[in-house]
Amino acid sequence: MVRLAMQRGFEKMGMEVTVDQWSLIMILGEHPNCSQRQLASLSGKDPASITRMLDVLERGQWINRGAVIGNRRKFNLQLTLKGQGLRKAYQGFVSDIQAKCLGGISKSEREDLRALLMKLQESASGPQMG
Repeated sequence: MVRLAMQRGFEKMGMEVTVDQWSLIMILGEHPNCSQRQLASLSGKDPASITRMLDVLERGQWINRGAVIGNRRKFNLQLTLKGQGLRKAYQGFVSDIQAKCLGGISKSEREDLRALLMKLQESASGPQMG
């Protein structure tokens, strides 16, 4: 529900990124020069999805993939000035949408919800039965 409200808001504002791409921009703003693997871990997204989203963000000139000396397969990811500007321009707008969607839920309920979702994520990513 929050994601849908955010995507609709992005479209109304004329933002050129999706909610998932926005989440990567936010993470890269908080964790500059992280690797693609670190970004996947921080975002909870699979590496293949991250690769596709990073390709789009790089074509849009919102991020750079900086080479790591001595490792041709690894890149450090950074926001470009354009990416930093997008993050700064829309961060308040996104916070407002999140607050509106979660307005009827107390802080302790949000913390409980986050803990439950983390537990579900851990269970889903644990060893597979079979």
